[in-house]
Amino acid sequence: MSGHPGGCLCGRVRFELEGPPLAQTACFCRDCQRATGGSPGLYWVVQGPNLRFTEGEPATFWSQADSGALVGRRFCRVCGAPVSTIYPYDDPLCLVPVGSLDDPSAFAPQANLWMRSAQPWHCAHPGALVCS
Repeated sequence: MSGHPGGCLCGRVRFELEGPPLAQTACFCRDCQRATGGSPGLYWVVQGPNLRFTEGEPATFWSQADSGALVGRRFCRVCGAPVSTIYPYDDPLCLVPVGSLDDPSAFAPQANLWMRSAQPWHCAHPGALVCS
């Protein structure tokens, strides 16, 4: 598989993404704020089958999002770094944190999501669609 490699902070979980992202987003929901330590979650949105773990096996924490959707946040069992978020539907989407990519420089946010949950000190990304 050729594409975009990435992994966790300690390197025990590694992955490969096939192809370009479907979308590039900044999510300002409270769950993303908690998961990142306060900032919005910055993600490449990909089809679930386009993400393949090549080393290690992440743990998954399941919760219900503000939207009501079931969400699985996958992370390294050793260092705790997030490596993806999954939605278990017929056409599964996967969110890959931009910071987990080996080369995050291509990130260009197209949408600011859940802006109604943004903190007063959060800023929307200029030029990206703003969704409440």
